[in-house]
Amino acid sequence: MFLYYSYIRRAYPMSFIRFIGGGTIPFALIRDAGVQGRYEARTAEERKKFVDDLFEETDKGPSTRFLVNEFPYSVEGVDAGECFHYVLWIRPGHVIESLPIRDTISAHIADLVAVGVLSEELPFSYFKNTTANKSVREVEHYHVFISKDVAERGTEGDGTLDELEYDLSHVVSY
Repeated sequence: MFLYYSYIRRAYPMSFIRFIGGGTIPFALIRDAGVQGRYEARTAEERKKFVDDLFEETDKGPSTRFLVNEFPYSVEGVDAGECFHYVLWIRPGHVIESLPIRDTISAHIADLVAVGVLSEELPFSYFKNTTANKSVREVEHYHVFISKDVAERGTEGDGTLDELEYDLSHVVSY
């Protein structure tokens, strides 16, 4: 159903992102054509500079970075400012378990509220891509969607530990 909906609307509904619920998605999501064009136009040097600049070389800097995704997936509400697509980057060599990932994301969202980027703390959903579908394989990262839609429709599928076991192997991508 999600694939059909996404094909017709050219965007994934937030209910799909909630369904993934903190798990690993086994296929690549699509981007808007303009965003995909910018994504593909990056040079190898630009990509390498981005990765190199994520963290300081010393181990004294932060263990995570929380940045707006410059190449967001096509999820309903992102273009209209109703949904925000961030990426939680984890410093190479650091490991964060499932529940602390939620806590880490919550802390970053609280920071966004504190500095006025968000007007209020909103619920979120997150997932990670399989290694084969990661464009930046050398740095562990999670896609985070902060959305009023999640708040209005409930927070099921929001990445709680009970939901990390979704088996998405039956989902087929065309």
